[in-house]
Amino acid sequence: MPAAAASRQEHPLIVVLHWGDLALTAACVASLAAQTAAADLLLIDNGGEPDATETLRSMAPGAAVLRSETNLGVAGGRNLGLARAMVESRRWVFLFDNDAVAAPDLLEQLLGVAEQHPSVALFGPKIVDIDQPGR
Repeated sequence: MPAAAASRQEHPLIVVLHWGDLALTAACVASLAAQTAAADLLLIDNGGEPDATETLRSMAPGAAVLRSETNLGVAGGRNLGLARAMVESRRWVFLFDNDAVAAPDLLEQLLGVAEQHPSVALFGPKIVDIDQPGR
């Protein structure tokens, strides 16, 4: 197997479904770019405005971008990302909403817990309201 393919398998794939507000997606992408764990980013343009795909590419130059011509809904859009992860034989896939931002160590923390519990298949972070962190 080529080295590039092997390293891709080791890095988690972060799948972000974009629909609607590009400013929200930009904040999300910025928070994911600041992660302390290495990961690859896949942005799914879920049938948004025609120029969204190019804007997504420019906001995340190293990311892969897929476009669906129609809005597939949340499940359908995420399934595009999961299918890509399966083709690439990714060990870890992180589904993330475009209207959220991540703490810099979020992925590192999740991967650490996952390594401690190899029999568990699904992990999720604690979600807090950005305006009311106690909630």
